[in-house]
Amino acid sequence: MKKVAILIALLAVGAVGFVIWASFNLNGIVQSAIESNGSALTETPVQVDSVDIVVDEARATISGLTIGNPQGFSDAPALSFDAIRATLDREQISMDLVVVEELEILNPIVSYETGFQGSNLETLSNTANKNVGSPSPNSESQANTDQGPRFIIRRLKIGKGEITASAMGQEASSDLPTIVLQNVGGPDGASGSEIGQVIISELTSKTLSAVTRGALEDLLDGEADGLLDGLFGTRPD
Repeated sequence: MKKVAILIALLAVGAVGFVIWASFNLNGIVQSAIESNGSALTETPVQVDSVDIVVDEARATISGLTIGNPQGFSDAPALSFDAIRATLDREQISMDLVVVEELEILNPIVSYETGFQGSNLETLSNTANKNVGSPSPNSESQANTDQGPRFIIRRLKIGKGEITASAMGQEASSDLPTIVLQNVGGPDGASGSEIGQVIISELTSKTLSAVTRGALEDLLDGEADGLLDGLFGTRPD
């Protein structure tokens, strides 16, 4: 009996060790998947500081996610998020479909730049559209370009953040309003890349709205004047 007890204890310790190992390994797998799929979607560097998945609580946190600028723009990130928190539906998690009760993006920072080829965000959004097949937030028939499960997000919240615009060595900033979307992915779910495209599209749309008013509009008007001066020597009347 003593030997049986020792064997059971060893198996229990081994099981706990395996769960801990699997948890850490899962974090690394998800982090690598986000970086590789994100880079393929945007054709820019995508980096994640860390991923923390708590399986028994059905939640996950992605910390320090940054999306780089397209070619032709600065080396600074176009988008950065302090954290992304996901609360999952315990009853609807499978290899094919994961239902997320809420996905919340905390402290998004959007860097807006313009050039002769347009803006960095429009370039980023157009590239994502091209690579994923132009999904809409509630589309029922989206192309699945990823390997892995599809996702239904009951509530997607992009928290209040900041937009910074750079032009002619000057900077101006504006608040990014809170964005809330419902039932992203439709009834059949969307791939991870499709979800990413929806987020980029929403941030681009809200940023373009912001740059048409206030300090950002004044800054960009000044940039246009500067570009004309550079081309013609003086601004034409």
